Amino acid sequence: MNFRPRSGLSPTTPMQQAQQRPISWKRNLAVLWLAGTCVAIGFTFSFPFMPLFLQDMGLAQGGRAALWSGIIQVSMGVGMVVSGPVWGLAADRYGRKRNVVRAMFGGGAFMLLSAFSTRLYHLIILRFLTGLSTGSMGPSMA
Repeated sequence: MNFRPRSGLSPTTPMQQAQQRPISWKRNLAVLWLAGTCVAIGFTFSFPFMPLFLQDMGLAQGGRAALWSGIIQVSMGVGMVVSGPVWGLAADRYGRKRNVVRAMFGGGAFMLLSAFSTRLYHLIILRFLTGLSTGSMGPSMA
């Protein structure tokens, strides 16, 4: 226990000492790299299985399932292009960490909902909404 009188700017408790230590940029880079990698793997993991999922939904022909699979994946990209500048402004205004966490949870929620879709247009809309709600790569790189 520290019995020194409080004088000057020196911290007196271990908590105050820990709060004043600078955070290493290397640790932040490692955490953001890991988070970005997990997000990229999570959002793209379904790509190879999408034609099979569409065939289970009723598209019997493999060529049609592959075509609609591409359209579904493009809808996610279109959503990301549309919402990218908005999430960039939100990250500048409210903080990048908050925006990255929001994007991960929002995208994850829509990906979970897309697993339960029963119609083709449900899946297209949900993937588009996934693209709209995500935006973690830009703030992570900034």
